[in-house]
Amino acid sequence: MKHDLQLAEISNRMTSVATWLDQSAARHLQAHRHLDTDTAEAAYWHAGYHQALADALRILSASEQPSDNADTSNYCRQVASGGENCLTV
Repeated sequence: MKHDLQLAEISNRMTSVATWLDQSAARHLQAHRHLDTDTAEAAYWHAGYHQALADALRILSASEQPSDNADTSNYCRQVASGGENCLTV
């Protein structure tokens, strides 16, 4: 059961990100600048990928206890101190 909830949480996050990408960022992704070495886009891509892996590890490692953000409307954690998420849920 816990595994199913974890997979559902990851799937829900993927759906939210995919929706945002389709609605707000598709034109930026067409240039594939995130694949160019030494670009800001590549740095942001790798930072986002790193955060996604960290989130997946946190979700899969979590105990049965509710997370500290269970009562918030935005389940996406802040990327960095003082930073903002690109998604609003």
